[in-house]
Amino acid sequence: METMDFPRTPDSVIRTSIEAALRRLPDQGAANRHAIYARARKTIAEKSPEHLPVLEEIIADFEREYAPEGPEEPAGPEHDVPEPKRLRRRWRKPGVASVLFAGAAVILVLATGVTAWWLYQAENAIPQASFASTPEGGYVLTAQDFPQATMFVPEGLSVSREDAALRLSGNFEGASPAGRTGGVSFALPEEIERQVSGKTATIIIVGTSEKQAAISAAYSTNEVGNSGWHRLDVGRDADGVSFTYQIPPAANYQGDFIGILPDPERTGNTFLLEAIRLEFE
Repeated sequence: METMDFPRTPDSVIRTSIEAALRRLPDQGAANRHAIYARARKTIAEKSPEHLPVLEEIIADFEREYAPEGPEEPAGPEHDVPEPKRLRRRWRKPGVASVLFAGAAVILVLATGVTAWWLYQAENAIPQASFASTPEGGYVLTAQDFPQATMFVPEGLSVSREDAALRLSGNFEGASPAGRTGGVSFALPEEIERQVSGKTATIIIVGTSEKQAAISAAYSTNEVGNSGWHRLDVGRDADGVSFTYQIPPAANYQGDFIGILPDPERTGNTFLLEAIRLEFE
């Protein structure tokens, strides 16, 4: 049984956050890119230094994408963009003052506020789980389809991989069914979120327990409502237990989640999750 660690800034979150920052720039010139890289290095060094080698690989990938014929200037840490005042002086050239002034303003904002923005991205950027369509027109997500960064595990709960399943255990007193939920939470892919918006969905939890016990499950739109916790009886047979929820129409598509409390009655129960299925009409 493999114990899973849930880092603060998973590799996929780092990549997603840098990509989002680059896309917000007025242009992706070397100076602008290096301003993003410099702040990323600083934040990762302070918050998650074990991810620095991964960060450098990601930066190299972006440099190959934005400068396929060779970088305009080296992209290593020793070539990070200097302080904003120096950038502003270098950009002030006759004939393009208005354009360069706007660019300098963007860099100043990034230089002073990007740390808070980066932390927000690290907390909120969500990679996509894999899924397959069912003959009935629904979706199935196996335990193996959920990468580590799509699962959120509050204190008091734990998750470990066991063959092709996920072993869930623990309980969180007063867990909320809202937001990401206070249970072991699984982020659904955006395509599923859009397909089920405004429809009646049946959520089927497939898994087993070593003894007759109960789990609780909830569907949360993270925006316009949630199903509340549903008590579901489980045992040795992996037939699947289910509940139905009329999903409100989404407003901004902020991510849908399915939360599971593996031991809401504090009996010491552990639940072996094999898959989550969704059927809707």
